[in-house]
Amino acid sequence: AHTFSIVYQQTAYRSRKLFSLDWGVSITGFQTEATRTNVFAFSIFPVIRFYVYRPKNFDMYLNYSIIGPTYLTKKNIDNLPTGPKLTYQDFMGIRAFFGKHRKYNFELRIMHYSNGNISPQNDGVAIPVMLTFGKTL
Repeated sequence: AHTFSIVYQQTAYRSRKLFSLDWGVSITGFQTEATRTNVFAFSIFPVIRFYVYRPKNFDMYLNYSIIGPTYLTKKNIDNLPTGPKLTYQDFMGIRAFFGKHRKYNFELRIMHYSNGNISPQNDGVAIPVMLTFGKTL
């Protein structure tokens, strides 16, 4: 039904023009559609960015994160067994830094939680669209 997330992300490596590697941590809360159950996800994740457009005061890039270890507060979501509470977070999106010193960012992201078939119960959770806004420190 709706999602809220607090994310901290730090650059570990950045090339001059093409890509960077980041790591991050997040706390994400979402409410399910069918049963209106509140679920929280605590994640640590890697991110790779591919820069596609970089004029003055603006950086647009695609980002991708896979197998970010995550703890979910529920094992049964909307009456579906999603497997163990320890699972993985994946996401991809298009994002931009903007402003005089590229201090602000905006992102359109899709997100997914599942255990990658490690457990026989793997219904997974999809968050179809997230809009994010942030500020660099």
